Amino acid sequence: MATPTRISKEVDATETMLERTRDRSGLKPQRLAADVAYGTGEMLGWLVKRDIDPHIPVWEQSEIGQEGRFSRKDFLFDASQNVYICPNGKALRSTGRIYAGTTLKYRAKKSDCTACPLKTVCTLSPERSVNRDVNEDARDHARSLMGSPAYRQSTRERKKIEHRFAETKTTMGLTRLQAARA
Repeated sequence: MATPTRISKEVDATETMLERTRDRSGLKPQRLAADVAYGTGEMLGWLVKRDIDPHIPVWEQSEIGQEGRFSRKDFLFDASQNVYICPNGKALRSTGRIYAGTTLKYRAKKSDCTACPLKTVCTLSPERSVNRDVNEDARDHARSLMGSPAYRQSTRERKKIEHRFAETKTTMGLTRLQAARA
């Protein structure tokens, strides 16, 4: 299926193709291999809900922190209490409000941050916040699959296909495809 080169359109097309294959042929893949552009929380969540193992690197934007400051990975998530624990042992809580349809924000108490000896390596703001994707459980599942024998096999198989796409684009000059209009 040809799509504009925007990841949101490619993800939509992937979902459509998988649903069509299931509806028309009764087939459902056990796994789906793709590059990191497909490793968004939304796509990974969609796959996991349908019991399809995502052999896709997780798109990690949350690891980018302020220069010399703690990143999200320095905070421990406690699922039983639905809180993040900071490196100084204080809890960051969420109101449960979902921002932009994808993100929960966890915030520390201002009083905890003001008195914290780690504040200078944690945040420039009055209090620290950490974002969590609403599909973080699916992202964790995808991370857990990385490095498994099945994941490595999927990666090898995907590279064979990617090489053919690259050859089509460079040798044959098909750098852009346009979807057929109805």
